Amino acid sequence: MDAGDSVARVRFSRAAPAYLRWWLVQMDLADLLDSAIASDINTFKGHPQCLGQLAARGLINIWQPSSSPEWWEPLSSGTAFPREWALIVRPSTNTERPAKWYIDDGSGRALALLRRMLTHQGTWRCAWAYLGIIPDAQATFMRTRPELLALD
Repeated sequence: MDAGDSVARVRFSRAAPAYLRWWLVQMDLADLLDSAIASDINTFKGHPQCLGQLAARGLINIWQPSSSPEWWEPLSSGTAFPREWALIVRPSTNTERPAKWYIDDGSGRALALLRRMLTHQGTWRCAWAYLGIIPDAQATFMRTRPELLALD
């Protein structure tokens, strides 16, 4: 990941109150493949959360969003990933490994971009993301995931 601007505020996500500082970064193909997504996406029930493992099983290409979000058509057709659609990312927990990262907000956007990258040789593309870098040890989220504090 290439670190960009340091940000003080991130739009709402479960992890947002758990970090005191965020970096705006770009995630490339390797970063996305080394990321985990929510375990409740119907297409991937019974499969790993790690995007690299899902890609190796050929499952990325069969996924589609359940509705028609504003980002689906542009990302599917190769439009650049704008900062306004930045993912919310944090280090993965023990249950989300072997992935290095966990996409707390934006799994669908990450899947749409990754699908495009893998099917149209767009491996040069990147996604913007806010990466939590300084955890708040007092946050409930962190107290229930102490392994994230050890990464500090």
